[in-house]
Amino acid sequence: YRNTEGQIMDALLIAKYAATAIDLIPKLLAAGMSIKEHIDETQAALKAMQDGNRDPTEQEWAALNAQVDALRAKLHSGNG
Repeated sequence: YRNTEGQIMDALLIAKYAATAIDLIPKLLAAGMSIKEHIDETQAALKAMQDGNRDPTEQEWAALNAQVDALRAKLHSGNG
């Protein structure tokens, strides 16, 4: 059982998360197609590695990490 103050704090925290999510929607939509293309490319590369029954090389990991970093930067900049 939570007291009223705890319930209010929970509601404020939920509202804060909801506001953050709503603020991200335009950025996600703007970046959506570009991100989807990158995700598809990454999935294809990982599937090829899986089909070859091998782990990614250090260079492949570096390329995948760079791609994730680039997508993250693009998402946070809002320039899809």
